Amino acid sequence: MNDGPGICGAKYFESLEKGHGRIEARQCMALLAKDLPAQNEWEDLTTIVRVSRERKEQEKVHQETVYYITSLDQEVELIANSVRDYWKIDTCQA
Repeated sequence: MNDGPGICGAKYFESLEKGHGRIEARQCMALLAKDLPAQNEWEDLTTIVRVSRERKEQEKVHQETVYYITSLDQEVELIANSVRDYWKIDTCQA
């Protein structure tokens, strides 16, 4: 885990992978939702997550930012790996 650019108590995790002619960088920030005014409207809401991905393949660059809400604690590396594993499974099934 990396303290990185975490703000407002957010936890931060970053990973970089190279292979198959591409480079993929991922940044994950997880923020506890306990102080949100509408937190009670979401059953078991514990953490809000932002995942940013950038994939470079030859001359092409693809960027994406996705937001999640979860009942997982603020264990940012676990969340980042869970999101990545989900995308790997989803891509394989497509």
